[in-house]
Amino acid sequence: MPSDTAELHHRSTTFASRLRHSRLRAGLSQQQLADLSTLSVRAIRDIENGRVRRPRQDTCELLLRVLDIGRPDGCAAQETPVRIPVRGHWADGPFVGRHDELEALADLFDSEHQLVVTVTGIEGVGKTRLCVEFVRRMQQREELLVVWMQGGSAALDARPLAAIARDLVSAGESGVMQLRDAIAGRRALIVFDGEWPQEQLMPTIDSLLAVIPQVRILITARRPIGFAAESLLPLAALPVPAVDRDHDPAVLEQVASVQLFLAHLKPLDPAFRLDTSNAAVVAQICHAVDGIPALLASAARSSLLYLPQHVADLVSVDPLVLLSRTDGARPLLESVHEAVAQLPGHRRELLSLMADRGLAWSVPEASATTGTDARRCADDIFALYMLGLLRRRSDGDLALFECLNTVKAVIRRDGAPDGKAGTTCD
Repeated sequence: MPSDTAELHHRSTTFASRLRHSRLRAGLSQQQLADLSTLSVRAIRDIENGRVRRPRQDTCELLLRVLDIGRPDGCAAQETPVRIPVRGHWADGPFVGRHDELEALADLFDSEHQLVVTVTGIEGVGKTRLCVEFVRRMQQREELLVVWMQGGSAALDARPLAAIARDLVSAGESGVMQLRDAIAGRRALIVFDGEWPQEQLMPTIDSLLAVIPQVRILITARRPIGFAAESLLPLAALPVPAVDRDHDPAVLEQVASVQLFLAHLKPLDPAFRLDTSNAAVVAQICHAVDGIPALLASAARSSLLYLPQHVADLVSVDPLVLLSRTDGARPLLESVHEAVAQLPGHRRELLSLMADRGLAWSVPEASATTGTDARRCADDIFALYMLGLLRRRSDGDLALFECLNTVKAVIRRDGAPDGKAGTTCD
């Protein structure tokens, strides 16, 4: 092989290896990288397999916007674009029963004046899964540059958020103009997923909005951030069937929580069929675990190990008993315990009373029962609902609110609702 040809082969192979390594490090499939970079899957595959030895300049630029990789020889050596800290966080599992929430997110971001949206709720309710689906559908509808910032233990970049913010948006630094150039003419969405320090997140968002006026911010969080321009989308648990009636399997299959439970169960047990012999048990399981996606997945897995009636009996006593044996237990337990423990005393007392009585109350009924001013009681119930601790349902002309079974279980585990007892996982 001539020396110049050998050198070209070495350079293209090196870039292909870097591309594949960076893609895997970011947790992206070839399809997902194609979606984020607006390239075709075939283009990504051809580069990684070495079939394309001299990628086009615009191809290099698109990849550099998404992944932190070196520029291969053969791409024009213009000013190096900003390397955006990005994590391609793609939630697993089917997407069921969130189409209204998707439309609500789309409506919010279609408004020229809506810049920041926070999806709130307890862990395991599906905040990240909703945002992933929203991003996918937005990218199918239009050209959208997405920067996914993953917080918490899964963060790709271990530096403090403030340092990342300085890299991206500090006034006077070349990275500001490069980021503007990367986004120029395109709608851009920055997603802050996972746990981020609130005292650092708010100034970071301020800086991003000041430097890049056309940017939109999407946040997942256990509670509202408190940002002035923030709009909230509280993500409730999926609708659940009633348990005090006979169920028509065809009707039961239309309930979102049942659909998701079956979507997790059928790949594990392809022979399973929802029929009159098991409909009541499936309804009992989905109701007991509140329609929380993480708990539905755990119950489906457990249905391979135990008879469905045994699973239903277990989760009816404690909806967390099955999840406490999995790695997903602690985030869900901690998020509910943290939300309860951080409540002001009067709201914690109201929640404990609702959990103890197991009733669905309207605001006037809650006000009369607790002897609390109606307006203050309405504020309390609104705050509890925004944290994902209550379920809302309609009864004629009344909106009724009831405590989640999961919240009841955490309150029982913690004892008196004084916020002092700790939550443990078995």
